[in-house]
Amino acid sequence: MEPVRTGIIGCGPRTRNGHAPALQAAANAELVAVCDLIEDLAREVATQFGVRYYTDHREMLAAADVESVVIVTATKFHADLALDVVAAGKHVLCEKPLADDLDKARELVACAEAAGLRGGVGYQGRFRPELQALKAHAAEVEPVQMLINRPRGVMSLPYLLPDPLCGIMDYISHDLDLALWVMGREPLAVSACLRRGIYTDTQAIDLLTATIEFGPSEDKATATVVSTMGGAGLGVTYQVVGRRGYAALGLGGPRAARLEPDESGVLKPQSCPLEFESLRGNGATLLMHEHFARCIRDPDLPLEPCASLADGLRALEVALAIVEAGETGCRIPFPLRPGGPS
Repeated sequence: MEPVRTGIIGCGPRTRNGHAPALQAAANAELVAVCDLIEDLAREVATQFGVRYYTDHREMLAAADVESVVIVTATKFHADLALDVVAAGKHVLCEKPLADDLDKARELVACAEAAGLRGGVGYQGRFRPELQALKAHAAEVEPVQMLINRPRGVMSLPYLLPDPLCGIMDYISHDLDLALWVMGREPLAVSACLRRGIYTDTQAIDLLTATIEFGPSEDKATATVVSTMGGAGLGVTYQVVGRRGYAALGLGGPRAARLEPDESGVLKPQSCPLEFESLRGNGATLLMHEHFARCIRDPDLPLEPCASLADGLRALEVALAIVEAGETGCRIPFPLRPGGPS
C-alpha cells in the first residue's frame, strides 16, 4: 500500500515528541510537511524530521502531495483549522479535545461526512492494549458501572486558564472518551462537582468528580470520572462492573472475573485472565496513525478503534455539560439543547 502522505499543523512538543516520530515510524504513512505560525519553530522541526515547512497552513493544504493533515495546536484553533482541511479535500486527524465550540464541532462533523473524508480525534488511549482488553471484557460482562480515577499534579501554565476545557478538564478529555467507548451507550445525563483555585490562583478547574448516566432510562448504567491536580503519585485506577463480572486496571494490577452461580445459586466471582501485551513509548500514537492511514486507503474499513469526529463531538458535549453541571449544581440531560451548555 502506498504510504499516506501527511502534514502536521502545529510544531510544539506533542508534534516533536509524539506525532512526527510516530508518522516517520509508520509503515503506511509518510510525513511530508509541517506548519507553524512561528517560522523558527517550523523550520527547526522540519529540519529535525527532514521535511519541508510552511508558516501558512493554507499553502500546505494546497500542496498536491498532502493527502491527510494532523492538527496539533491549541484547542481554540482546532475546529477552524479542521474545517479548512476538509474544505481543501484532505483527511483530518485532530488532537483532543475536538473543539471549544459545539456549533463549530457539529459543522465539522457534517462537512467531513458530506465530503466523504475520513476524520478522527487523537484519543490514543483507545489503542493501548490494556484498555482494549478492558473494553472487550466489559462488553462480555454487560457493563453497568465504571470508575476512572486518574489524579495528577499541577498542570503547566498553558493549561491553567479558567476556560471550561482547561485545567483538569483538558487532562480528563481522554477519560471521558474512554468512558463513552467502554460503556458503549448514549449518555442520558451528567452531574458533577468541581472546584477552582485550590492549588493555583488561576481559577482553572483543579478537581472534578463527574458522573455520566447512560440510557435507556429503564436500564441505567453510570461512569464516574474522578481527577485532581493535587494527587500526583497516587496512581490510576480503571474499574468496570457488569451484570456478569468485572475488570480492573491500576492499583493491584489487572484483574478480571465472571460471575457464576455456586451450588446454592448465589453469584460468585470466578477469576479469569485479562490478557494484553504492554506498549512502550510512543506505541499507541504509532498504532493510531497506522490504523488511520489504512482507513484512508480502504473506505470500507471501520474507523474504530480510532475515535471519529462524531465521537469527539460527543466527548465534547459531555465535557461542557459536566462543567455546567459542576458550576450550577444541576443535572444536565441529553440530548443537549441547541447551542449546547451555556
